[in-house]
Amino acid sequence: MIARGVNFHSVQEQSNGQHSRERPECGLRELKRFKTHCNLADAATALVLDRGYDNVNIEDICERAGTSRRTFFNYFDSKDQSIFGNGIMSFDAVDEEQFVSQKHEDPIANMLDHIEAEKRNKLRRYQALGATDEFRRMLRDRIQEILRNEPKLSTVVISNFGNSMRRVRSAFERYFEIDPSSRSHPELPLEAEVSLSVGFVRECVLYSSVHLDEFNTDTPLHDAAHAVTNFRRRISDR
Repeated sequence: MIARGVNFHSVQEQSNGQHSRERPECGLRELKRFKTHCNLADAATALVLDRGYDNVNIEDICERAGTSRRTFFNYFDSKDQSIFGNGIMSFDAVDEEQFVSQKHEDPIANMLDHIEAEKRNKLRRYQALGATDEFRRMLRDRIQEILRNEPKLSTVVISNFGNSMRRVRSAFERYFEIDPSSRSHPELPLEAEVSLSVGFVRECVLYSSVHLDEFNTDTPLHDAAHAVTNFRRRISDR
């Protein structure tokens, strides 16, 4: 989903010897908003890493970023979100409605497609707005170090992920009820197939997030699905 002020047309980009790809150009208003968003995330992660989570409040983040508390809440719902963002993945009510409203020959594969497409759109938007790979890696590394220093904060990331996976479950439940013929295992109770479908998607998301360098492609979830499937096949063949 592209924010207002971003217009798509062909802009060729060549980077690190990779094939050029289209990306959006952005208006000045959107660029300014994105810069503020980045400044707040930069300030939040840097302060927490330096002082510790409990010793940083929203006012500290705003002071470091040079913004007001009111501005902060135009970008983030909480201190946690300014530090960790939306977590490993984001699948919200809009995503659920989009998934349920579409026709799926293979609901699990199409769910992975949907999540990957959202990640690609977000990445390309960030690139168009000027976010560098170095900045994104810096934020990722800071978050990982924060979680190592204060393991209790992993519950925040887990909670965000759990909320997304509950939406994924709801999407599968609703879709299988709408189109029973799309089920791979109609001999199973509906709830059982939903649980298996959600479990597989969850494993793919977690595995790909842990092995970011290994799955540095446009289809990381499908790559992870292939790895997970092969592993389970080897186990079952023993």
